[in-house]
Amino acid sequence: MQIIRFHIITQKVPAKYYPLLKELRLEAGKIWSDSLNLFFNLLKKNGNTPNNSTRPLGGVNALKSQVQKAIKSSILHSQTTQAIQDRLFGALKSFFKNKKRNPNVKPPKPRKFYNLIWKNQAVRYQNGKLILPLARTTGIRLSIPLRKRKKEWLEELLRNGAEIRQAEIVFKAFEYRLILLVKETVEINPPDRNKVVALDLGEIHPFVSFDGKEVLIWNGRLLRSYKQLRLKLIALKQKLLAKKQKGSRRWKRIKRSFERQIAKVGRKIEDLEHKLTRAFVNYCKAKGIGTVVIGKVKGIREKAKYNKNANQKIHLMWRFGRLLQKLKYKLEGEGIVVVEEDERYTTQLCPVCGNKYKPKDRNYICPKCGFSYHRDGVGAINLFKRFMEKVSGRLILPVGGLTRPQGVSYSLSSSGWVLPTLRNPLL
Repeated sequence: MQIIRFHIITQKVPAKYYPLLKELRLEAGKIWSDSLNLFFNLLKKNGNTPNNSTRPLGGVNALKSQVQKAIKSSILHSQTTQAIQDRLFGALKSFFKNKKRNPNVKPPKPRKFYNLIWKNQAVRYQNGKLILPLARTTGIRLSIPLRKRKKEWLEELLRNGAEIRQAEIVFKAFEYRLILLVKETVEINPPDRNKVVALDLGEIHPFVSFDGKEVLIWNGRLLRSYKQLRLKLIALKQKLLAKKQKGSRRWKRIKRSFERQIAKVGRKIEDLEHKLTRAFVNYCKAKGIGTVVIGKVKGIREKAKYNKNANQKIHLMWRFGRLLQKLKYKLEGEGIVVVEEDERYTTQLCPVCGNKYKPKDRNYICPKCGFSYHRDGVGAINLFKRFMEKVSGRLILPVGGLTRPQGVSYSLSSSGWVLPTLRNPLL
């Protein structure tokens, strides 16, 4: 079975390129804005405007070729110009598609700056350095040396037949970062899809899993602490900026300092989320799991109308969308099927007698049959039960004899999530 995997390699760009990159981002913003304005002008010539146009998506493609022929850059590489215009017309297609459902949707706006993108034809890797050329007339090439670990990782991927698909330079928190996209095609043995694990998502415990035999609670205490730290830094930044004159030297200094700190904490959160999802995928591989059932949490924020603290956790701290995105592509990269199942009332229904009861704390105690278990564990058990009943009819689980849920905690010494019964971390 062939599987396509995408790897993302990121690192900071050397400071010596900062003045040049600012000029290049200005040129990229000009390409975006000029292409957008020309597209709207061509649209008006055909008797349409962005607000009342019902032009099909095929019409956008017809105008795209005209825009690409007219808008060129004497500084940026031709592949960079083309990549920026591809992004623009992708946004325009989404605009016209969404406009059919929502008339109030807004079209893309002009940009002063835009990210620098190089397609695979323009990217070369040579002697530990990434070569990113500009227009041929400039004679300038960016030569960005990769750090040791990034270099070894990239070279190993290239030896295994992978290819660089895209390089992008973004500006965030007053620094430039390189994002390298690498595509790899691998042969794997597909796992048994009859082996199922259910995954209950939460804000306190990111994952609670049940495979029909045992419940695992994946601890998210360290992850939560970084999220809380990030929110505190944002609040302190806003408080200090409110006391300064906007645009003054002190205002800029405070803004620069805090945005760098916030970005650093954000990278730590991203790192922990990647490690958590990778640990769960490795757990599935070790168990031979072929199907992962995840509860649907889409729309939960729209329904969240609780007290101040609960709303803050759901709206600001629980990044379930990003966590799911990381988890899904990692699972699919191993040939594991991801199924979304309705999770309504899964933490309220007793898995033994089916009685509906809403617990007031983390422990679920059924008032009818006396079944007692961790609330999130009950959610994972009911999710597993609901899916298996759809697949194989009525299912009776021996939940009355379940052992206490095991905790999968993060170990600072091994930099990974570790099961109590395992010596090696699930990296």
